[in-house]
Amino acid sequence: MGVQALHTVPDGRRAFIDSDVLGLDRRLKQGDPTLGWRGDETMWLVVNSEADEVEVWGLDIHGEPYVVSAIQPVNQSWQHELLKQVAEGDWQRGGQVVFAEIDKRQQARQRSAESTAEDQNAELDEKLAWALMQDAEGRSMYGTFFSDQEAT
Repeated sequence: MGVQALHTVPDGRRAFIDSDVLGLDRRLKQGDPTLGWRGDETMWLVVNSEADEVEVWGLDIHGEPYVVSAIQPVNQSWQHELLKQVAEGDWQRGGQVVFAEIDKRQQARQRSAESTAEDQNAELDEKLAWALMQDAEGRSMYGTFFSDQEAT
């Protein structure tokens, strides 16, 4: 941890930021050619202590703040990973990575929902088959309908 610097975000709040993170803030605003990130002066870093995350905030076209990306700083590469997420979500890069990722996540959600529905249906099928077999054999959960002596 280095010296902490006071940083004021656009809504007037102030936050202390470690000097190691200031390099990330500079790369966020001025760009990082190794990741294909052009930079955006309207973005800033926020430490969300409730979620234990570091968030990148930006301003949309209407000037409204929104969370661009967030990460939990659990290892040494979190700064690189956070900036990589921001770069991959950059609509100015054509958005192909973004749209492909959205499609991939949507397909995974759909497969998961279908799998869950199939599992539920299979369980219901087994229960129904068991109940039908019990009825066909003359037994019920309420007792025997008829005995072997009555059936003859």
